[in-house]
Amino acid sequence: MSTKRQRSDSGSDVSATRRRVTRGVDLSAVDDGTVCVKCSQTIPYTSQCAVLQPCACKVCLVCLLASHAQRGKSLLACSCGSEVASHQILAAQRVPEGAAIMYNTAAAAPSEEELMKYQPWQYLLKKEGPAFVASEEEGAMFVLYLGQWEKTAGKVGGPEGATTTTRFTTKAFRLMGGRAASEGYAEQMCEFFGTLHPFLVGPSVTPRSKIPTCMPREFFDHAVEDYSPLLAAIYGLGTGNGERDLEKITGAGQQDHQSQYLAAAAARDVIIRITHKYPHHFQRMLGDQLEMQHTTSLFRDLVSAFRIGYSRDLADKSQCQAVLKSLLEGVSIGSEEMALLNGDNFGLVRKGRQASYSQWIIFQDIKVRLQRLKQLKIHAEKVEDRLARDPAADWLQLVKEDQTEMELAEDVVAPNDGDFEALTHSVMEGIKYAIELDLAGGVKIDAQILRFGYVIDQETRKQLESGELLAPVDEEEESGSDPATSNDDREVVERRIPRNYTPREDEDEEAVNSTVGAAAHYPAGLNHGMHPASVETERSDFYGRNNATLNVVKADLAKKESVCMIAQYTYDVRKMILQKWYEEQRTANGAPPPSNIDVQKLPPAYILSCFLCDGQPAAQLSAIIAADNRRFYCGDGNQELPDLFPDNPANTNDDEFERWFKAINVRMGLLGRGRGDGHGTRFYGKFWVFPGGFHACMKLHNCCGIMFGNFVAVFFGAWRNTPNKVNWILFPSDPRQLEQELPQYILLHYRSAFIYLWGSRGKDPEKIPSAAEVHEYMLKRAVDSPFRQAVLLQLRYAEITKLLRMSARVGKRGSVNLFLTAVRFASTLWATAHAVDYCRLAGDLLMFHKCASPAMKELYANEIFTRLSAFGKSMFADENMEKSIKHFRDPIGKTERPGDATEKKMEAAAVAIPQKPPQAQVRQELRTGSAQPSSGKTRSHERLHENSPLIQGHELVHNQIKLWHPTDRPIIGDYGKPNPKYAEPNSYDLPGKETLNPEVLQCFEIGKKRMEAYFQKYYIDKPFAVERSEKDVPLTKILATSVDRNEEKKKAIDRAVSVNTDELNKAMNKEEVAEELDALGNELYSLDVDFDVRKMTKKDMIKKLIELRRAQFDLDDGAKSKAHTDALEAFALKYPSEATPVSFEGLATTPIYGLSESVYEMARYKTTER
Repeated sequence: MSTKRQRSDSGSDVSATRRRVTRGVDLSAVDDGTVCVKCSQTIPYTSQCAVLQPCACKVCLVCLLASHAQRGKSLLACSCGSEVASHQILAAQRVPEGAAIMYNTAAAAPSEEELMKYQPWQYLLKKEGPAFVASEEEGAMFVLYLGQWEKTAGKVGGPEGATTTTRFTTKAFRLMGGRAASEGYAEQMCEFFGTLHPFLVGPSVTPRSKIPTCMPREFFDHAVEDYSPLLAAIYGLGTGNGERDLEKITGAGQQDHQSQYLAAAAARDVIIRITHKYPHHFQRMLGDQLEMQHTTSLFRDLVSAFRIGYSRDLADKSQCQAVLKSLLEGVSIGSEEMALLNGDNFGLVRKGRQASYSQWIIFQDIKVRLQRLKQLKIHAEKVEDRLARDPAADWLQLVKEDQTEMELAEDVVAPNDGDFEALTHSVMEGIKYAIELDLAGGVKIDAQILRFGYVIDQETRKQLESGELLAPVDEEEESGSDPATSNDDREVVERRIPRNYTPREDEDEEAVNSTVGAAAHYPAGLNHGMHPASVETERSDFYGRNNATLNVVKADLAKKESVCMIAQYTYDVRKMILQKWYEEQRTANGAPPPSNIDVQKLPPAYILSCFLCDGQPAAQLSAIIAADNRRFYCGDGNQELPDLFPDNPANTNDDEFERWFKAINVRMGLLGRGRGDGHGTRFYGKFWVFPGGFHACMKLHNCCGIMFGNFVAVFFGAWRNTPNKVNWILFPSDPRQLEQELPQYILLHYRSAFIYLWGSRGKDPEKIPSAAEVHEYMLKRAVDSPFRQAVLLQLRYAEITKLLRMSARVGKRGSVNLFLTAVRFASTLWATAHAVDYCRLAGDLLMFHKCASPAMKELYANEIFTRLSAFGKSMFADENMEKSIKHFRDPIGKTERPGDATEKKMEAAAVAIPQKPPQAQVRQELRTGSAQPSSGKTRSHERLHENSPLIQGHELVHNQIKLWHPTDRPIIGDYGKPNPKYAEPNSYDLPGKETLNPEVLQCFEIGKKRMEAYFQKYYIDKPFAVERSEKDVPLTKILATSVDRNEEKKKAIDRAVSVNTDELNKAMNKEEVAEELDALGNELYSLDVDFDVRKMTKKDMIKKLIELRRAQFDLDDGAKSKAHTDALEAFALKYPSEATPVSFEGLATTPIYGLSESVYEMARYKTTER
């Protein structure tokens, strides 16, 4: 039986009363003669008694209570003469003679040697006596000595070598004894241990790479082996022992000692975690245990707040590391091929008692095969035939040579003459087609008109009329649900149609991989993606044409740690390809390739690794790339990278290859030459993110809605009869929502202007206006009408959205030049609509193309910018990814319920989907009997109906508002009444009692200047800037109308003085609430407010903010009035009430209004044939 020990209040081990254990004896009436030492009365066996320490005398409970009541200032004394230090109440355990008794042995008092070794403070007190302890008034003096070694070099001509001296610095601390802490006592203790911090914590930190994942037993073993200074200090401080007793700590049956030591080891890691960013052994062990227990996110957040487990970011990072490992294990790709990654989020609504949202990432693993690389001249058998891989320009060198302020910025981001020529062609073709429609009487119900959203110049019109531009109808299905036209009862065909193509064994790879023109077919067993499918069947044309397979992981693309994982994955795949080539060369030549090898001789994978996605993850990756580029190109070793990358990137365990890999990467990046050895760079300038044009077009549509929506809504209301239907089209979630209505809306304005102009000429057949004349007429009618000027500007940006959308469809794989033209135009609106992320992405893309090598430009134009549909038509890469998301929706749906086995379903879908035709292709085959696209008139044209914009909108614009009337001013109210309200000359009044902000008319020029200043600041003055503030370059939204202004003013006032939950929730985001709450808490420090915004939800912060505001307003009657006034003044400063009007004669000379004279002077646009 193990020894039982009882501890006294003083903390020392004392002998316990012998504990007798009896069995089989009736003890109900036993009296063994035990008497109370105070009253000499017998203590019944069944009664409790008290054992006094250290004399071990027994007293009854009555005497014990009486003695305590009479104590006063004296200690309780025993009748034997001993002072009583403590007592313990025990049940009497006495048995009659002859009963079987077992005794617990009493612990012996510690010897002087043991006391000195394990209890130094008690030994000091015993040796020095009570006089050693200072009084509470004076305190005890502790002196800390800090030693420092100094070496002094010998003087010239003197003795050789150096002399060594020791210098000591002393620091005295007066620490109070006892429990009562005097004033300043806690501060003295903090200073004392703060001085010890570098001597205890620093030497106890374990490097991150040496912290393994461990189980609880392994953590205990590590704590025993790693007896660090901090652990020793905590153990001594916590136990009072001067040395750890390893025999008891590691011995069997010593749980108390082991538990004490574990607590000290855990405290050590928690203390280290206070100042270090990564978890140590205890946090890793506990974090893994919590993951295995499937604890709630709220509990994990609580653990994170105390820093005893993984933080939220690090927990996700750990998961991402496991995902990265599994992804890399499945990669199969040739040494002379390239890998691309295209991805997007896939969300499921999780049903059940705890409803939530489940996020997955779906990837297209795309392989660019060797034959395709040879077609593009990126690779060739002869090195001299390969396109150059060195950057066309070194960005830092361009910055250095930029002597004139804004010259480089204007050259890169400002729309140029070629851009305005492209825009002018689009406008002129629109006007010309509107004229042709009217002259032919083609605007009527059931008439067929061209799908004019596809026409941007004469060439695209020819392609549209011949059917070359269009994909099959199913490829153009809208992903959104239009409340005006949606039909939930559409028939979905489930039947699969077998393929009628049997591949021949003698087909060569070049023929198989021809991806343009007629449908391509692929031999069975050909691996088209980086992750070979487990079932080798004939693949669908959609994934076969793109050489893509699907992958799915449980992660959220909106989180920074997820995009870090993706960046690492793409870079590690590139590294694996290069290692495979390296080993092949070493085997073939008997020696590895040299580290100074010409980059032209390296495999194509050397060029870059990249990720294709939409704007939100692209913006996050952009900041990470900028930080890494500052290290690589600028040599800025102090630039921090996020601590979110998976800990163990692809490790080859081949030191020779690792040195070679670094040597070939450190020389040159995508934007120029690296500096030094890379200064801790992660990607060596070889990783890039490419946002897709599909989402850029959607963002541009939404910014047009923000800028022009309040007065354009009047026009769209002619055929959309509710505000929700109008907003659905003005703020689309899919740019395809506008593809039918926006072109007709543009045409109705051009047609109305043509009718008025020709009518002013008496409709003389000899004086039919040309497209150029209609354009000049619209400019003249806008001279004294800001309303017309605003509509003209909105029409220009509508044409720009058409250029952006069409850039993916022009040619076999789209037109990168047209896309860059649209991006330069679009950035002027993004900069005035507070689209901060897209301003950044536009700057990145334009800088990239300024420096990109010929090989890189060819790769971008033919493989990255666009992908192929199932029918061989080009589409934006992110739009192509949206197709894969849609393919997943068919088997997976939109919801998830407990027990659905979603993970298995997702993995099965990822394997099965690329092996069969998508639903859209199946439906097309059922209709036509072939996968070949139809080029009939029904596809190149669309039918007009009574609610078509070209019909309903014409009635409003032409007959009611009379916007382009040759003599009358526009009507802005009381349409169709005897006395309608006309707009005054040069008035900023709009329909719907709106007032236009004059800045809207200058938003192109304002946005152009902002974008140039933004680029100058963050790409030239400070290349590859990571942190960007609007205090340096404001990208504030222009408040277009009076309604916009009033809404923003109300938000500004609510942010300052509101005590309403809903108002504050609408007016402020979480960061703004936290900032305001912190500021108010500091101002009201006298109220002793206590909160931590880091641990509060937005709802809780708003509740606390309201509480503090009410307290502030109660304390100070003028506080609310002052805050209201300050808010109005700040608003007026940020948004001036009156922008300076500019004469339209001056505005008309700007290219965005006047366009390119060299284009509209062309014969095609100067004449009209009837």
